[in-house]
Amino acid sequence: MENQEQQKPNTTSKKKWFIGGGVAALVLASGIGAAALFMKSPKAAYFAAESETVSEVVDFFGEKYKEELKWSELAKTAVIQSDFKITTDVESEGMEDPAFDMINSAALNLSTTTDVKNKQYALGFGGEIADVKVDNFEVFITPKQFVLNAPFLSEAISVSGEKLNEFTDGELGCSQDILLETELITKAQQKYLTKNLGKTIYEELPDEAFTKEKNKIVMDLSKQDVKKVATALAKKMETDPELESILKHAMATQGICDDESIKDVKQEIVNALGEIEFGVVSTIWVEKGKITQRELKFKEAEDFVITGKQSFGKELTFDYELQGTAEHMLIEGKFQKGNKASDSVNFAFDNVKVVYESEENKEKDTKNFERKLIIDAEGEQVTLNWDGSTQYKADSAVGEHVVYVNIPEVGKIALTIEQDSKKIKALELPEKIKDISNLTDDELSEYMIQVMEDALAWAENFMAETGFDEYLGDDYYYDDDYYYDEDFENYSFSEIIGLPAPDFELVDLNGNTHRLANYEGKGVFLYFWGTWVEPSEEEMLAINRQYQVFREQGVEVLAINVAQSDADVQSFISNLGVDFPVAIDETTNVMTAYDVGFVLPATVVIAPTGEVVDVIDGDMTEEDIAWYMEYITP
Repeated sequence: MENQEQQKPNTTSKKKWFIGGGVAALVLASGIGAAALFMKSPKAAYFAAESETVSEVVDFFGEKYKEELKWSELAKTAVIQSDFKITTDVESEGMEDPAFDMINSAALNLSTTTDVKNKQYALGFGGEIADVKVDNFEVFITPKQFVLNAPFLSEAISVSGEKLNEFTDGELGCSQDILLETELITKAQQKYLTKNLGKTIYEELPDEAFTKEKNKIVMDLSKQDVKKVATALAKKMETDPELESILKHAMATQGICDDESIKDVKQEIVNALGEIEFGVVSTIWVEKGKITQRELKFKEAEDFVITGKQSFGKELTFDYELQGTAEHMLIEGKFQKGNKASDSVNFAFDNVKVVYESEENKEKDTKNFERKLIIDAEGEQVTLNWDGSTQYKADSAVGEHVVYVNIPEVGKIALTIEQDSKKIKALELPEKIKDISNLTDDELSEYMIQVMEDALAWAENFMAETGFDEYLGDDYYYDDDYYYDEDFENYSFSEIIGLPAPDFELVDLNGNTHRLANYEGKGVFLYFWGTWVEPSEEEMLAINRQYQVFREQGVEVLAINVAQSDADVQSFISNLGVDFPVAIDETTNVMTAYDVGFVLPATVVIAPTGEVVDVIDGDMTEEDIAWYMEYITP
């Protein structure tokens, strides 16, 4: 029998890890031990010790990080604006690359405004690069609308949540009111869980399963005992509408709101509770009301055991081992509170070791710290350093942080983050706003085409001012950094070059379905375009002329419009009279799969072997088109 138990599938062990942790979380979070403090039975003493231990840990970290927590509480009721300036310092053997000069001289400015009480949020980002200032791009979210502002807009764009959900084919899913919820579980919901689930667990556990000898308390639950508790919890999950409401709320904060997903998660919880087939022995040793040592193991198959010790006071220490048939984990550490504190956590799992170290020094209202996160995986070690200082006052918080890492054979990469947060009166929306929620399809299409033209003009001017256009057009390159093919004399940053081309399925304007698999053994020319792009008409005519030449030689062309309406595309194409098929990538999934950016037109050239030969951003001459088509001729 012992050998048979050891040969059980690994999924059983993993389930115990999940269920064991879940049951422990329910017991600890429910707070049922608090009600048992004044009782004297072993069962009451067990849960009183669990509750007192949790309270001690919460109080310890509450005192250690009281300034941070106080500021966090203020942010729940006040309007807080936080400005961040982020600069980069890269020191590498490849510093002769002019890109590093641009990176090291650039600054990114981020601004966030949160009004949790009224469920309003704003995010802005801008900065400076190559001595060129970039005005803020801004996004505002309120219970009624989403607002976008940008340097190329004469007035900000506003759209209702309902209309935006329509634009995204329902992928927004949740109502704005739910999306703006910040708490996974509200305080009222926590009280309900404490009162109901906690009470259910406590009442279903048999008194005779608990024994006490001096400072040692044992909870010895048979498989039937555990199953009884699990069955009671599953029944409440199935029948209690308030629990379903809490589950919906928690999932909505993660952006999941459809009834089918909620139903599936609810059923998974019920099924997991119904599949419990083991007993549990939990032994704790208690001193001064708190647990100082514990052991948790499963009776039917002892392939999962937790053992460890912990201590409390000005220093909190812990040392635990988690042992399973296929898993072995060690975690130990210490935290200190006071004006000077040294903290550390060591975690080891199989061939991976993670070490966290921190030195803190507090002077008046300023905290200075040096922290390290060391990751060692199979002998390869990386150290992430975080040095900084923070200062919290009644209505403001400032800080400066430097995060850096030294990567072997690459060099040092450092980020400096300057923070300035303060309480303000209210979140302010832009003065000029255009609401596009009620525009007709034609009006919206016309408006967005103009916006795209303005955006491209702004981007072109930005590239010229910063010198990016000259840099990207330069012949300077690293073989290891991006693709270069001497046949093309073309340089591309696309990561898809040289890889198998992703398959896709699109329907053309005539109703015919096109898949890449249908073109097996042929050269393929994918042309991504938009009616608003100036060179599209002339270039498509050039492509059509060369298509007539190479069509019989095994080259296929598919023009893929990016997310415009059927009417707009049909009108544009009917005036051209091209012979190759034209399809619309309504979701932009194909565009994304082929690593095509927002710069159009763009062409993806695919060899008869199915590999991506090149990705060309921008227009091409007819000579270029002919060259590529000849190159991919089978």
